[in-house]
Amino acid sequence: MKRLRDSRNLLVRNRDAINLGNYCNFFAWLWNFLTVEEGLFPGANFGRRCQSLEFLSTLLDTFDVETLKLPLQSNEDVRSLRWMFDTYEHNKKLVFPILMKLYTAPLQVR
Repeated sequence: MKRLRDSRNLLVRNRDAINLGNYCNFFAWLWNFLTVEEGLFPGANFGRRCQSLEFLSTLLDTFDVETLKLPLQSNEDVRSLRWMFDTYEHNKKLVFPILMKLYTAPLQVR
């Protein structure tokens, strides 16, 4: 994660718009992969949900929400609030800080 952050900062300093756009596209793909496509969909098993939440937590610890430019949809808040209804207490504890970081920062809805 640190290497991704440092590489992104270098691209910002060098004003490399093409590769910076690739970084934004990568983070959008990663967000969708961890939340909708493979990680936190309804019916996902405990291990998959736990790993996705751990990775999202690390991602949001390393980057702020504005930097990631997450592809949040208008119905994303309802979908992410569903994460709180996980049957495992461990996952609920992981979800809360993620939601706090997502919804206390100004969002860019696309």
